[in-house]
Amino acid sequence: MKTFYLKLAQKLDKIKFIAEKSVFLMLILALVWQCFPRVTSLAQTIEPRDSATIQTDNSQDQLSRQERIIMILNEIARQENYDNPELVIAIAKAESRLNPDIRGESDNRDRGLFQINSYFNADVTDECAFDPVCSTKWVIGELKAGHAWKWNASRYKWGKYAYND
Repeated sequence: MKTFYLKLAQKLDKIKFIAEKSVFLMLILALVWQCFPRVTSLAQTIEPRDSATIQTDNSQDQLSRQERIIMILNEIARQENYDNPELVIAIAKAESRLNPDIRGESDNRDRGLFQINSYFNADVTDECAFDPVCSTKWVIGELKAGHAWKWNASRYKWGKYAYND
Protein backbone atom coordinates (compact mmCIF):
# COMPACT_ATOMS: atom_id res chain seq x y z
CA MET A 1 0.00 0.00 0.00
CA LYS A 2 2.95 2.32 0.70
CA THR A 3 4.19 1.98 -2.87
CA PHE A 4 0.77 3.02 -4.12
CA TYR A 5 0.84 6.20 -2.02
CA LEU A 6 4.44 6.85 -2.99
CA LYS A 7 3.61 6.55 -6.71
CA LEU A 8 0.50 8.68 -6.21
CA ALA A 9 2.56 11.37 -4.47
CA GLN A 10 5.10 11.31 -7.31
CA LYS A 11 2.33 11.64 -9.89
CA LEU A 12 0.78 14.50 -7.95
CA ASP A 13 4.16 16.25 -7.78
CA LYS A 14 4.50 15.95 -11.56
CA ILE A 15 0.96 17.24 -12.06
CA LYS A 16 1.63 20.14 -9.67
CA PHE A 17 4.85 20.99 -11.56
CA ILE A 18 3.06 20.87 -14.92
CA ALA A 19 0.16 22.93 -13.55
CA GLU A 20 2.54 25.58 -12.21
CA LYS A 21 4.26 25.79 -15.58
CA SER A 22 0.90 25.95 -17.36
CA VAL A 23 -0.35 28.75 -15.14
CA PHE A 24 2.87 30.65 -15.73
CA LEU A 25 2.60 30.17 -19.48
CA MET A 26 -1.06 31.24 -19.45
CA LEU A 27 -0.11 34.39 -17.56
CA ILE A 28 2.61 35.16 -20.12
CA LEU A 29 0.18 34.53 -22.99
CA ALA A 30 -2.46 36.73 -21.36
CA LEU A 31 0.08 39.51 -20.95
CA VAL A 32 1.18 39.23 -24.59
CA TRP A 33 -2.45 39.09 -25.72
CA GLN A 34 -3.22 42.28 -23.81
CA CYS A 35 -0.16 44.12 -25.11
CA PHE A 36 -0.20 42.97 -28.74
CA PRO A 37 -3.25 44.99 -29.93
CA ARG A 38 -1.85 48.11 -28.32
CA VAL A 39 1.52 47.69 -30.00
CA THR A 40 0.02 47.04 -33.42
CA SER A 41 -2.51 49.84 -33.13
CA LEU A 42 0.28 52.29 -32.40
CA ALA A 43 2.17 51.15 -35.46
CA GLN A 44 -0.81 51.09 -37.83
CA THR A 45 -1.43 53.80 -40.34
CA ILE A 46 -4.27 53.92 -42.77
CA GLU A 47 -2.92 53.34 -46.22
CA PRO A 48 -5.59 52.78 -48.81
CA ARG A 49 -4.94 49.81 -51.05
CA ASP A 50 -5.28 52.14 -54.00
CA SER A 51 -2.56 54.39 -52.59
CA ALA A 52 -1.37 55.51 -56.03
CA THR A 53 -4.54 57.58 -56.37
CA ILE A 54 -4.09 59.41 -53.06
CA GLN A 55 -1.38 62.01 -52.76
CA THR A 56 0.09 62.18 -49.27
CA ASP A 57 2.62 64.33 -47.53
CA ASN A 58 4.48 64.15 -44.23
CA SER A 59 1.91 66.31 -42.43
CA GLN A 60 -0.46 63.32 -42.41
CA ASP A 61 1.78 61.59 -39.87
CA GLN A 62 0.50 63.98 -37.22
CA LEU A 63 -3.19 63.58 -38.08
CA SER A 64 -5.60 61.36 -36.20
CA ARG A 65 -7.04 58.29 -37.85
CA GLN A 66 -10.41 60.02 -38.29
CA GLU A 67 -8.78 63.07 -39.87
CA ARG A 68 -6.95 60.81 -42.33
CA ILE A 69 -10.22 59.07 -43.20
CA ILE A 70 -11.89 62.45 -43.82
CA MET A 71 -8.99 63.43 -46.08
CA ILE A 72 -9.39 60.18 -48.03
CA LEU A 73 -13.15 60.72 -48.38
CA ASN A 74 -12.64 64.28 -49.62
CA GLU A 75 -9.97 63.20 -52.09
CA ILE A 76 -12.05 60.34 -53.50
CA ALA A 77 -15.06 62.68 -53.86
CA ARG A 78 -12.85 65.10 -55.77
CA GLN A 79 -11.51 62.32 -58.02
CA GLU A 80 -15.03 61.03 -58.68
CA ASN A 81 -16.30 64.57 -59.48
CA TYR A 82 -18.78 64.34 -56.63
CA ASP A 83 -19.68 67.82 -55.42
CA ASN A 84 -21.02 66.88 -51.97
CA PRO A 85 -18.18 65.24 -50.02
CA GLU A 86 -19.81 66.52 -46.80
CA LEU A 87 -22.68 64.07 -47.37
CA VAL A 88 -20.23 61.18 -47.82
CA ILE A 89 -18.47 62.18 -44.59
CA ALA A 90 -21.79 62.58 -42.75
CA ILE A 91 -22.87 59.07 -43.80
CA ALA A 92 -19.53 57.55 -42.75
CA LYS A 93 -19.68 59.34 -39.39
CA ALA A 94 -23.26 58.19 -38.80
CA GLU A 95 -22.68 54.62 -39.93
CA SER A 96 -19.26 53.78 -38.47
CA ARG A 97 -17.91 56.79 -36.57
CA LEU A 98 -15.27 56.84 -39.36
CA ASN A 99 -13.99 53.36 -38.51
CA PRO A 100 -13.32 51.39 -41.72
CA ASP A 101 -12.72 48.12 -39.81
CA ILE A 102 -16.08 47.87 -38.05
CA ARG A 103 -18.89 45.36 -38.49
CA GLY A 104 -22.51 46.14 -37.71
CA GLU A 105 -23.64 45.79 -34.12
CA SER A 106 -27.14 44.62 -34.98
CA ASP A 107 -26.31 42.95 -38.29
CA ASN A 108 -22.92 41.32 -38.84
CA ARG A 109 -23.42 41.65 -42.60
CA ASP A 110 -22.97 45.43 -42.38
CA ARG A 111 -19.31 46.22 -43.06
CA GLY A 112 -16.85 49.07 -43.17
CA LEU A 113 -17.10 52.86 -43.16
CA PHE A 114 -20.54 52.91 -44.75
CA GLN A 115 -21.86 49.66 -43.22
CA ILE A 116 -22.46 48.16 -46.65
CA ASN A 117 -24.76 45.18 -46.17
CA SER A 118 -23.47 42.02 -47.87
CA TYR A 119 -26.97 40.57 -48.33
CA PHE A 120 -28.45 43.55 -50.18
CA ASN A 121 -25.19 44.53 -51.88
CA ALA A 122 -23.65 41.18 -52.77
CA ASP A 123 -21.60 42.86 -55.51
CA VAL A 124 -19.44 44.56 -52.83
CA THR A 125 -16.75 42.23 -51.51
CA ASP A 126 -15.48 42.32 -47.93
CA GLU A 127 -12.18 43.60 -49.27
CA CYS A 128 -13.91 46.57 -50.89
CA ALA A 129 -16.31 47.22 -47.99
CA PHE A 130 -13.42 47.48 -45.51
CA ASP A 131 -11.24 49.54 -47.87
CA PRO A 132 -11.91 53.29 -47.45
CA VAL A 133 -11.01 54.05 -51.07
CA CYS A 134 -13.02 51.29 -52.73
CA SER A 135 -16.07 51.65 -50.48
CA THR A 136 -16.14 55.44 -50.93
CA LYS A 137 -16.06 55.06 -54.72
CA TRP A 138 -18.94 52.57 -54.50
CA VAL A 139 -20.97 54.82 -52.19
CA ILE A 140 -20.46 57.85 -54.42
CA GLY A 141 -21.70 55.77 -57.36
CA GLU A 142 -24.79 54.83 -55.35
CA LEU A 143 -25.41 58.44 -54.31
CA LYS A 144 -25.03 59.66 -57.91
CA ALA A 145 -27.57 56.99 -58.95
CA GLY A 146 -30.03 58.36 -56.36
CA HIS A 147 -29.69 55.48 -53.92
CA ALA A 148 -29.17 57.48 -50.73
CA TRP A 149 -32.16 55.55 -49.34
CA LYS A 150 -29.76 52.67 -48.65
CA TRP A 151 -28.63 54.63 -45.58
CA ASN A 152 -32.10 55.74 -44.40
CA ALA A 153 -31.53 54.16 -40.97
CA SER A 154 -28.84 56.73 -40.21
CA ARG A 155 -30.36 59.67 -42.10
CA TYR A 156 -31.43 61.37 -38.88
CA LYS A 157 -27.73 61.59 -37.89
CA TRP A 158 -26.61 63.32 -41.10
CA GLY A 159 -27.53 66.76 -39.81
CA LYS A 160 -27.92 69.38 -42.53
CA TYR A 161 -26.87 66.85 -45.17
CA ALA A 162 -30.08 64.84 -44.86
CA TYR A 163 -32.18 65.43 -47.94
CA ASN A 164 -35.04 63.81 -49.80
CA ASP A 165 -34.37 61.82 -52.96
